[in-house]
Amino acid sequence: MTAPFKLLVSLFGKGDELEYVDFRAGSAALTPDQQEKVATLAKAMAERPEIRLDVPLRALTPADDTALARSSFEAALAPLLRPAAPGDPVTRDRRLAALAQLYQQQMGAAPIYPAPPAADADVVSINITFLEDALRPRFTVTASQREQLARSRAMQCKAPC
Repeated sequence: MTAPFKLLVSLFGKGDELEYVDFRAGSAALTPDQQEKVATLAKAMAERPEIRLDVPLRALTPADDTALARSSFEAALAPLLRPAAPGDPVTRDRRLAALAQLYQQQMGAAPIYPAPPAADADVVSINITFLEDALRPRFTVTASQREQLARSRAMQCKAPC
């Protein structure tokens, strides 16, 4: 996601360095180098109080949609992965069991796993992949999630200014 600051670039002569603020896919958090850009922008705007910053809500990228969908999927799975005791690692077997529960919730039926391709196949991994592939399409990005991400990004850019 980028937000254009071309006018400010021309006014403050910072070249391309202030033209855009970049975000990681699906995130509104500024990386340290992007925080520096926004701080520079805030300083430049303080020197010119007559200038107002209008940060448009930009369309998100396919990478943002993928990251938001992945986050929704993992958020739905998280309560089913809660450890029995603090610090318990999430094993492959626990993930498989949680995925099977989520599948049951989402599909209304227990999963029917594919036959393993070979006797020595890693059945747990195959079944995890099967369940994840079946479930992920159910976790699509909503317009509300897109709008919230865009607003959060705009706020990150405007906050220091």
